[in-house]
Amino acid sequence: MVRRARLAAGCLGLTGLALSQEPGRLVPDTKLDLAIDPIGFLGRALTLWEPEGFAGQVQNQAYGYLFPMGPFFAAGRLIGLPAWVVQRLWLALLMSVAFLGVVALARALRIGTPTGRLVGGLAYALAPRMVTELGAISIEVLPTALAPWVLVPLVHGARRGSPRRAALASGAAVFCVGGVNAAATSAVLPLAAIWLLTRRCGARRRALIGWWVVAVGLATAWWAGPLLLLGRYSPPFLDLIESAPVTTGPAELVNALRGTTQWVAWLAGPGGPLWPAGWALARDALPVAATVLLAGLGLVGLTRRGLPQRRFLALGLLVGLLLVTAGHVAAVDGLLAGPLRAALDGPLAPLRNTHKFDPVVRLPLVLATVHLLRRRQVAHASPVARDRSRAGPVVTLVLVGVGIAGVASPALAGRLAPATGYTGLPGYWAETAELLAREQPAGRALLVPASSFGTYVWGSPADEPLQPLARSPWEVRNAVPLTPPGHIRMLDAVQDRLARGEGSAGLTRYLARAGVSHLVVRNDLDTGLAGATRPILVHRALADSPGITRIAAFGPELFGFTALPGLVQDEGLTIPLPAVEVFAVAGTAPRASTVEFSDAVAVAGGPDALLQLEDRGLVTGRPALDPGTPGVPGLAGDALRRRERAFGRIADAASASLTPDDPLRLDGPAPDYAAPGATPAVVRLDGARLSASGSASDPDSATGTRPEHHPFAAVDGDPDTAWRPAVRLTDRPAWLRVQTDRPVQAATVTLVLPPDVADAPPAVSLRTDTGEFTVPLAGTAAPQELLLPPGETRSITLTSPTSVFGLAELAVPGVVVRRTVELAPTAAGGLVFDAAGAARAGCVLDPAGRPRC
Repeated sequence: MVRRARLAAGCLGLTGLALSQEPGRLVPDTKLDLAIDPIGFLGRALTLWEPEGFAGQVQNQAYGYLFPMGPFFAAGRLIGLPAWVVQRLWLALLMSVAFLGVVALARALRIGTPTGRLVGGLAYALAPRMVTELGAISIEVLPTALAPWVLVPLVHGARRGSPRRAALASGAAVFCVGGVNAAATSAVLPLAAIWLLTRRCGARRRALIGWWVVAVGLATAWWAGPLLLLGRYSPPFLDLIESAPVTTGPAELVNALRGTTQWVAWLAGPGGPLWPAGWALARDALPVAATVLLAGLGLVGLTRRGLPQRRFLALGLLVGLLLVTAGHVAAVDGLLAGPLRAALDGPLAPLRNTHKFDPVVRLPLVLATVHLLRRRQVAHASPVARDRSRAGPVVTLVLVGVGIAGVASPALAGRLAPATGYTGLPGYWAETAELLAREQPAGRALLVPASSFGTYVWGSPADEPLQPLARSPWEVRNAVPLTPPGHIRMLDAVQDRLARGEGSAGLTRYLARAGVSHLVVRNDLDTGLAGATRPILVHRALADSPGITRIAAFGPELFGFTALPGLVQDEGLTIPLPAVEVFAVAGTAPRASTVEFSDAVAVAGGPDALLQLEDRGLVTGRPALDPGTPGVPGLAGDALRRRERAFGRIADAASASLTPDDPLRLDGPAPDYAAPGATPAVVRLDGARLSASGSASDPDSATGTRPEHHPFAAVDGDPDTAWRPAVRLTDRPAWLRVQTDRPVQAATVTLVLPPDVADAPPAVSLRTDTGEFTVPLAGTAAPQELLLPPGETRSITLTSPTSVFGLAELAVPGVVVRRTVELAPTAAGGLVFDAAGAARAGCVLDPAGRPRC
């Protein structure tokens, strides 16, 4: 009775902790649909293809919510609980299940005392991974919470009772883990497998293993089938999200022991840490010390005598550390770290987020800590020795309590979720959805401007408000659209025009051709935090696009606003705008139609090339077919170029156009969104080759790409353009190298600094094939002649001691560098058409769009 009362008290305490987080406000946890319309979401999740969202999509992970998270939220809605209360009760359920699971597992393994088991349960329920992810992506915490329950039946079944019943009970726990993320679900299996393999050989073990394999297969079949179909038919989104260097970056040994390998927790945006609780555990002194203390106590517990199942726990910890740290590359690499990282960006991509295997590390450490809390029996000992044996567990209990409190300190401070909650979706978004449902019999609505996530002035739901509200087709360019890469390129072409404030009749026709019948302008985006295009530019582009007209507006009028501290955006210069405006696009293409084949045209250069050609009237009213289609004329554009993209961004994400020899800066599985069947154009340099330590046009520059600052800007003969080094978190020397096509012999070079000469160092290094000079630099934007080492050279390298530098011009006597864009030889069947529509054979286009033959 006392034990049950203690367990109930622990669950009530965890429930109170959950309810204290942002009371009265929804938080951006997992799926907006579950908070707003869980029953409708579950209905949509019953089919793999969902025709309304994102221009039609093969749903990713939606089937995984069919149990248990989806029904939990649906039940909360049916009994009338406020959505925020349902969210917090779900968090309380996860913590309570984890707490009770460790208590039950420790008792089954005969580890520790009743009090020690309760403390161990709290340590696990408030482990770093739980605290990090509960308020941000709670569905990924579900496997951690249920991992002990997968083991409990197997522990009992190894000793007594029916092996089949024990295996099926373990399979039932695996079934409850759900199938939102196969990698996270698989994290509950290693410890169970190790337990079975370390049992004494015999008929019971064979039966237990056989039935357990069958049970796990049955428990995962309901989501494994849709997962296989998703892999078969979905766009290759694993290539377009985070890469293994990102996910394994924090996964070094100490962090793996601490439980702080979730890479998102280490990130911060303009508004602060993305996940405040995880950030505190990763970086703040008190929580960091607490995680180290608990990990250390667990390791000590593993070394103590009398620990039941020591071999199982030690082997489980070692396997867990291998899984979590797999692919981590550092100054001292682990065994096979390089090949493992490459595999995580290849065939093992679904397991790229190795931090999900944290339960395999955490459970052995927590159980060893429970053992450490027991009183050691000292036979025939003196009174002093007996007093020490009693005092030891008390001291350990105090240390464990301090550690748990330190790890839980972000939760105790109400920081489980970001402070961007909201009381509910504004009513004007429901009005927008109603209008679109009436106005869209055939086309779809495109939300503009693009943003990685739904970050609004009224809160940050992460998902878009239309997602649970829409009853007609819609889409948005967000961080990872689950659409083919070619379609993403189309969305990016539209976003690029809006970001520049440049409209045209061609833009209207391009949208209509893509089936976009309405534009939903989101003036209530927090453009600062979201990094979105400001409304003034969007409206300028739409005003300059004939055929795009406003038909409705909803919500209060808003001035330009951002919650980003210290940033002012057009403040006082813009007129107030309604929160949401809906624009109609004229001439939207029907879902299906027939045209004369002779009217068709084959277009090379990717979907974004169609916008170039629409601006010139070359494809207006003509269907576009794949390049090389027999019997139709061909057109080509140079919008598809060799570039490298930072997939985590939307704005300032693509590098400058690259030559075939330019190195890639990011170690990812794909450099850019591919256009199937199209070969990117490349940049060609005549007169010299250029290389640099980096440039602000690189995709790994910390402040986003600035293509105008690529190395060619230093040799283009235009002092108004300048090469800038990449922005790095640490200062390092910056260099630019010019390798000429033929030897040159010059006494000096002419250097021009950009207008902000305050960044200029006092001296730079000039190195050629014959020597190196360090020459002083004047702090002026006027041309300066710098001495070169004497002798003939084909290489000139200028090095600045710092990365705070810029170079408007570096003129080498007798060297003229020209830059052109060369289309793929097979584009449009070997024909290139200029802006006037005249065919050119074997031509390249220069940056101004003029063909060079």
